[in-house]
Amino acid sequence: MNKLFCMIATTVILIGCKEENKATYSNSESNVQKELAKIEKTTLKIKGMTCAIGCAKTIENKLNELDGIQKAKVDFNTKLATIEYDKTIHTKESLARFIESVADGKTYKVE
Repeated sequence: MNKLFCMIATTVILIGCKEENKATYSNSESNVQKELAKIEKTTLKIKGMTCAIGCAKTIENKLNELDGIQKAKVDFNTKLATIEYDKTIHTKESLARFIESVADGKTYKVE
């Protein structure tokens, strides 16, 4: 009798846990889709960069430190910044203003 009770209890627990995991997975998947829907990608042309390390890398690092920036890459050769960002936090214009404010605020201009 005791063995039968243990088997039934174990079965109920396993079935209960299995259903809960499915719901958690669906919720998690839904949250990921919502987060991805907020991500925007833009490319900005930057004038005024004179070197790859002191200019392009500095701008890239400062962008990546901002909240809401998923990924930022600044290419010195093409003078382009490619930025993936949360559109509920930033706009293309606010990112351009931020880049222009790096250094003394007069060195870089975004076209």
